[in-house]
Parts: sequence; C-alpha cells; structure tokens
Amino acid sequence: MANNGGQEVALNPTVDFVAGTIAGMASLVVGFPFDTVKVRFQNPSVSGRYHSTLHAIFTIVREERFIGLFKGITSPLATVALMNGLVFASYRFFMKLQLPHADAVPTITQITLAGAGSGIVSSCVPTPLVS
Repeated sequence: MANNGGQEVALNPTVDFVAGTIAGMASLVVGFPFDTVKVRFQNPSVSGRYHSTLHAIFTIVREERFIGLFKGITSPLATVALMNGLVFASYRFFMKLQLPHADAVPTITQITLAGAGSGIVSSCVPTPLVS
C-alpha cells in the first residue's frame, strides 16, 4: 500500500461496523411506523378503518398504544441494522485499498468502486446461493 507523507489510511472495521449498525437501527426506528401504516392501508380487511395517514397513526396509538406502530420490528432490527454495519465497514475497506494516504481526497471513480464493492459484499451475505 502506498504511503505518502508518513500517514497510512486508517482502517478500523469495528468503528465502521458499529457506526453502520447504529445508523441502520436509527433509520429503521424512524421509518418503521410509516411502514406499519402503509401495510395497514394495503390490507383490504383493515384499510377501510382509516381515513388518512395521520388518522391511521392516531388510531393505532389509541387502540394498540405507541408500541403498536412498531409491531414486527424485531426481525428487521436484527438483520437490517447488522447489514448496514457490514456496508459501512466494507465501504471503508474498499476505499482504503484505493487511497494512497490518509489525506487523499477520493475521486468519483474511487467512491463508485468502493460503493459497488460494498454493495457486492452486502448482497452476497443475505442472498441464498443456489448451486
């Protein structure tokens, strides 16, 4: 690995993985109530109960408490959050492979290649392979 100016590109996969996991959890917690409402509207047996998105949110909270907006979040929380951690860590790894030193500014091509690499890594883990 090239090392200009005495600074090697730092790579701490633990920090990147933890940051990605926390970011994944945060995005899921913020967006999940809207997914819950969307699924309720898509279900013909209950969609007629709601007049609007806000009405659906208030009805769910009134009838099922606040936790009703988060029914079923456990499984995605365990998988999506960890997958986000893997994406962050692999992106940093692929970026490090390309940068000559820690202060180097990546080009759009390097960013694209690191993004594509992390996408490939993240798609290989959850996708079942058929022989």
